[in-house]
Amino acid sequence: MRALIKDPRLSAEDAARLLTLIEQHPHAEPAARLEVISTLMRLLPEQREEFIRREVARFESRDHVGERGGLVELAAWLAEHHAYTELHRLIPRHLARSSRELYTALVKALASEGRWQDMKSLLNEERPPVSPTLIKLWLADAESHLQPDGREARRQILLAIDCARTAHEAEELELASGLAERLGWTDIALQAVKYLRPEAPHRQGDLLSRARGLAARSQDTHSLLEITRDLLALHPESTQYADDLAYLRLLLGEEMEIVSLGGKKLPSFYAALNAYRLGDGAALPQLLTHTSNTEGLPAGRRAVLSGLLAKAGETARAFQIAEKVPDALLLDEERVFLKMAR
Repeated sequence: MRALIKDPRLSAEDAARLLTLIEQHPHAEPAARLEVISTLMRLLPEQREEFIRREVARFESRDHVGERGGLVELAAWLAEHHAYTELHRLIPRHLARSSRELYTALVKALASEGRWQDMKSLLNEERPPVSPTLIKLWLADAESHLQPDGREARRQILLAIDCARTAHEAEELELASGLAERLGWTDIALQAVKYLRPEAPHRQGDLLSRARGLAARSQDTHSLLEITRDLLALHPESTQYADDLAYLRLLLGEEMEIVSLGGKKLPSFYAALNAYRLGDGAALPQLLTHTSNTEGLPAGRRAVLSGLLAKAGETARAFQIAEKVPDALLLDEERVFLKMAR
């Protein structure tokens, strides 16, 4: 049936006949009926409101009003089609508290309507049928709209992450990371992804790549070093990860004794940064003589190079490079070198 519904050649008349067949089937699932009606709504958009009204009326006319039979599917369907007025009428609070699915549908409906105070009030009621982690995440979302300073929202997300980590709730850690990132708190998003990694060993590559982006946006260089080390361990053949790891070690002045590029000789730029970290300023002019081509270097490396050139006495060349570097994209450690050249 699903293949028929998704067939682009399906007409409204075909969908109506399919609905009749489903209604005549004694064991048809509610979800199957609603899927066909969604197709009819897509094919006959001018009748959308009438289809929704008839489905709600059909449900309310049945003998199981007040029970959960079919209500979970209908609530999810109404939420999918943004029919929140009908959803609120069908799911009073006392009924929502009896079911995780109904409670979730009601919370999401309130959020979609921007009814943040009502959502907070519902979440603060006793004995909700969902995990404490989800309650804290939803409270964080509501508080982010109710309190512009964001302090309570941050507190709730951090509490949610602690709960999810303790309970090994991978899905909730994913939700926490997404919410924190949406609210602009990349440091919290990064923390959630770090805790998610042990819960999702099959997703290490994806999670490490995401963590790397979050660490860069958070300007968390130590986390970048740790994440890049793990990425290279996962992809030992990657020359890019090897290069990035060597650079970050030299930038931070950490693990310098094991800086390498898989047996290859370090570029003169890296050798100069290594000499600078070791306090050998006299070696800089010689090491930097072969660093004329800077256009292909990322902004951060150009910033570091400009600072090294300034230290080597090549102030004019250092300034030429530095003035073209957008410092908004730099890590704090790279910004230090940029200031040397300006």
